Amino acid sequence: MKKILLLFLIAISSVAFAQEKPIITGTVTDTAGKPMPGVSIKTAGSGAISNDEGHFKLNVKSLQSQISASYVGYITLNVKLNGHDSVTLVMTPNSQSNLSDVVVTGVQQQ
Repeated sequence: MKKILLLFLIAISSVAFAQEKPIITGTVTDTAGKPMPGVSIKTAGSGAISNDEGHFKLNVKSLQSQISASYVGYITLNVKLNGHDSVTLVMTPNSQSNLSDVVVTGVQQQ
């Protein structure tokens, strides 16, 4: 009987310590409401990329974590989750961006 009780206590304690990290879901759009694929969403120890429809899933340490979303030509967005497990991120174009200054050079060998 003592062995059964001991096994039961071990099983219960292992379940209590095997807590999974919360998963948040979200959507990334631009200021016009269009989905943004390829946006990098990060938090401490985890990261994700938004899909073609702007959706993403991300493991976080807690629902009090802060996430960061970045995309070339847009202002990096930092958001505290405040207990929410679903977020909508609206990316704003960076008016200070110098993307018009990019020069592409090609080299060909024969």
